[in-house]
Amino acid sequence: PLPARYGNRLASIVDLDSTSVDASAPRSVSLSNFNAGLRWGQTNSASAFGEQLFAARIGTLGAWIEDYSPDVGRPQYGDVFLKLRRSYSNDSELLLAALGARSKLSYFDPDTTERAQLASRTTYAWLRARTVLSENTRIEAMLGFSAIDSEREGSLAGGLAPIGELTDRRRSRFVDGNLRLLQSLPQHSIDAGLAFAIGRGRYGYESTVEYDPTATTLFAVTPQRSRRALFELRRWTAAAHLADRWEVAPRWYLESGLRADVHGGAGRDGAQLNPHLALRWDAAPSVTLRGSWGRASQAPEAHELRVEDGERQFGNAQRVQQ
Repeated sequence: PLPARYGNRLASIVDLDSTSVDASAPRSVSLSNFNAGLRWGQTNSASAFGEQLFAARIGTLGAWIEDYSPDVGRPQYGDVFLKLRRSYSNDSELLLAALGARSKLSYFDPDTTERAQLASRTTYAWLRARTVLSENTRIEAMLGFSAIDSEREGSLAGGLAPIGELTDRRRSRFVDGNLRLLQSLPQHSIDAGLAFAIGRGRYGYESTVEYDPTATTLFAVTPQRSRRALFELRRWTAAAHLADRWEVAPRWYLESGLRADVHGGAGRDGAQLNPHLALRWDAAPSVTLRGSWGRASQAPEAHELRVEDGERQFGNAQRVQQ
């Protein structure tokens, strides 16, 4: 089960952090059959932001695919990353970062006239601060903005396959933040925090499908189906967590945690209370045994509505016990 500080996800978390500027190679140029990249970084104690990093990549895979496998589509992608970090003498720091990425995949089959195109654009920006209040107490805060846009278009025809067209455009905007307190005490490590997120999703979906009469009989589907949706939804979430890692005896560690999540907006409002319990025993220098139990929940966010299935409102949160 996930530690209590992570929430609104059922099974797994990918926790990433940006790399630091490497003094031995602060600047680099790379080229491969997958992408080409440029990286520039420097550390300057006299600057307002002592650490500066810029990185950009562009995909080169499309040229290879067009020459060797033109039937699988033509991918295009690229991203840009910027980070500014300022460190202070008391181990505190201020970080400003932004990441933008774009991708596009186009496909066309001249034999069946089937075509498809998928494009996405994502932008993330965040401000993070860490400060040390005392030898055993530290506070972390983060404020972020996210923009996620996607477009799907396509058409197909022929044989038993349905004849139809699809246009699907989605735009999402989010503001989120969290505040976290970490405290080390004799035999205890306390982790407490608050979090919030406010999101808005805009959906523009239109599809028309016509099935072959044979397929209609075989699969018991209606001969024709069309869907059209154009609307905007808003969602919000708020959460609090508290966890304690306790050294109950030499080589024995017990972690107990509790997380409360509240969500609302378009669809159903709700609240979840998720406990967590984990036990670790360092049986030998090379042997560690772990056992854990916990509950987790995941409420839908503003960009996760399945309009292609006819949904117009968000449902209940999913729950799992692990």
